[in-house]
Amino acid sequence: MTAPAAGDPLEGKRIKIYVGFLIATLLNNLFLAWLCLAKDGGQAMAAAPTWLAPALGGLGVATVISAVLALLKRKAGAAGVVVAGTGAVLASLVGGVLLMAVIFFLGTGFWALIARRNWYRLV
Repeated sequence: MTAPAAGDPLEGKRIKIYVGFLIATLLNNLFLAWLCLAKDGGQAMAAAPTWLAPALGGLGVATVISAVLALLKRKAGAAGVVVAGTGAVLASLVGGVLLMAVIFFLGTGFWALIARRNWYRLV
């Protein structure tokens, strides 16, 4: 994908959406990591296998680190968010928590679409 022409009126809005979604990803995954690592996943994972909460907590931490790197305009950080999100989808599926898998799939997919649109800006 190539950079848009100079003076593109939507350019500023695209950057704000990208940064806003990155910040939401960071905050959401901070909460997810805390919930999974400190509270064993809470009620949402009461019936899940015991390994799932720590796995999702670790993937949440990886996503937070990747989101911070992506905020600093690093392609590796953006790729890390997608990889960690994909890992969360797979872990949720294997752990039998379909609702969480769907949520991770939608969040990661939407984020990947936004990142793809802004890929040329990343270093």
